[in-house]
Amino acid sequence: MPKVVDAEQRRREVLDAVWRVVERDGIAGATVRAIALEAGASTAVVTHWFRNKDEVLRAALDLSHHRIAARRQRHLEGRTGRDALTEALRQMLPLDAERKLEMQIEITVWLRALTDDSSREVHLGSHDRSLRLLERLVEESMAAGELDASLDPRRTAEGLLAFVDGLGVDALVHPDRVSEERQLELLEDHLDRLAPASRGGAGS
Repeated sequence: MPKVVDAEQRRREVLDAVWRVVERDGIAGATVRAIALEAGASTAVVTHWFRNKDEVLRAALDLSHHRIAARRQRHLEGRTGRDALTEALRQMLPLDAERKLEMQIEITVWLRALTDDSSREVHLGSHDRSLRLLERLVEESMAAGELDASLDPRRTAEGLLAFVDGLGVDALVHPDRVSEERQLELLEDHLDRLAPASRGGAGS
């Protein structure tokens, strides 16, 4: 009797192999052959899911976004106001090996987005999801009196997202200058400038 293969399970196994290869060898090393070897499968099985390198990158990015969302949900559980906002921003910074890899994958997609419409759509989708989350947390922080009530939530969220993106890239390129501790210090400084004047904001 022919063996029944659970297609979804097989796909998860291949996706896990994609992540391990990217983690070990980087995007450049994530070839179909390398993924097949890692998954203990034939290249035909891998190409059933990913026809080329672009699709491998998309899979790695999708898996990265899933991991980020799950981790963020865990860390935001029970948090409110500025505490929740700070934690959400921390989860976007390359503060450990996992988040460094996630940001490296994001940067690869940013570069492709300059010339590739599909990559641009993927980037915009991720960007807008993060923006909506930050806007909501900014509004909650303002309502709690922890951020200046005169702020525009949308513009503030856009500024925060641009700040952590820039800080994250700087930290990846210059880890000797922008350590994990320094990233957190700069983040707190930035948020302090958004606080009400009575709490040490820019107008104090």
